[in-house]
Amino acid sequence: LAPASIRSCRAASAAAAAGWEMRRAPGPASHPATANRYVKMHPHRLFPEHTRSIYVDGNVELGAGLRALAGEALRAHDIAVHAHPFRDCLYVEALECAAIGHDWMWNFSRQIRRYRAEGLPPHNGLFECNVLIRRHHVPEVVRQMDAWWNEYQRGAKRDQISFPYVAWRFPARLNCLGPSRIRSGQGVFMLRGRHRVALGARRFRGYANVLLPTFWIAARRFGWKRNVVPGG
Repeated sequence: LAPASIRSCRAASAAAAAGWEMRRAPGPASHPATANRYVKMHPHRLFPEHTRSIYVDGNVELGAGLRALAGEALRAHDIAVHAHPFRDCLYVEALECAAIGHDWMWNFSRQIRRYRAEGLPPHNGLFECNVLIRRHHVPEVVRQMDAWWNEYQRGAKRDQISFPYVAWRFPARLNCLGPSRIRSGQGVFMLRGRHRVALGARRFRGYANVLLPTFWIAARRFGWKRNVVPGG
C-alpha cells in the first residue's frame, strides 16, 4: 500500500479530485470500460514503485478500516477478493449476464464452451470483482492479471466471467474474503449506486438473448432459472 498520504487514481481524465494524486491512464482508450479494465488488471505496470495495491470500482465508496483490512487480507496471500453474494458458478453467471443483456449470447456461449472443454467444473467459485487487494508484483499474480486481460479482450465484456477461469488456470495464493457487506453500508466498502449504462440497448440484447435456443440449452445444462436472485 502507498503511504497514508498518497492515494493514486488512474483515470482517463486528469481533472483534480481532493485527496487524490491524479495520473492519466495509459493503455487503450477506445472505450471507457476498456480503459477501466486495463487499469484494473495492470497494477504491476501502473504502480511499479509500490508492492501492494487496492482496486475499487467507481461506484464503490471507501469507509474506515481500509489499511487494516488490506494488511490482514494479504497476511498469507497475494490476492484477495470477495465472493459473489448470489452465485457460485461462472456458467450460471454468464447466463444471468446474457439475460440482463450485458453482452450478446454468442460471446458468452463461445467463452463458456471453451472453459468447459478445458475442464473447468461448474460451481467452482464466483467472485465479486469490484474490490481487488493484491501484491501485484508477485509473479503468479502478474501472470494471472495478464491472462485476465487477454480473456477480457477475447471474450464477453464481463470480467466476473473470466476471473474464476484465470484463478483456476493460473493459480495464485488467493484469499476469498467471503461475501462483502458492500450493499449493507456497514463494511469498509459501500455501494453508492449502479454504473450508468445504455439501458435501452442492454434490454434489447437481453430480450434477444433469451429467445435463442443456445441460451435455453445452456440454461437447462447449468440450472439457470429466471429471476431467482438479483443479477449482474
